[in-house]
Amino acid sequence: MFVIDRFKLIYYFLNFAYEKKEFIDKELFNLISIPSKRPSAARALRAMCLGMATRSNKLKSSFLLKVISNVKKVPFLLIWGEKDKFIPLNYGKRIAKLFPWVELKVISNSGHCVHDEDPQLFNKISKEWIEELTIKK
Repeated sequence: MFVIDRFKLIYYFLNFAYEKKEFIDKELFNLISIPSKRPSAARALRAMCLGMATRSNKLKSSFLLKVISNVKKVPFLLIWGEKDKFIPLNYGKRIAKLFPWVELKVISNSGHCVHDEDPQLFNKISKEWIEELTIKK
């Protein structure tokens, strides 16, 4: 059995990712834990970690945002959970400050998985933003 598929470790990471603990249910747990039991799970996790750690600067978001900003001010929406512990809100604020054409919307009392913790608000923000783009054209 791999370390990653141990119950306590999975619950720890889910509790870290989700601000609203009521969303951590059996279905979510199974969604995460079942793939972690596959024989290839350890290799896949290792490859993902190595890939993220060793990727070229040209594949990182900061570089890609600079490229986009030099070419055209492409509409860009960031929806961020106010209480995201994986990637804290300060990063989103920094991106919005460095790239003023990036619109940052913050969902209060949500963690890393805002789309799951507050799907109605996430969808409302997305829909309104898309409608606003259509009006501006």
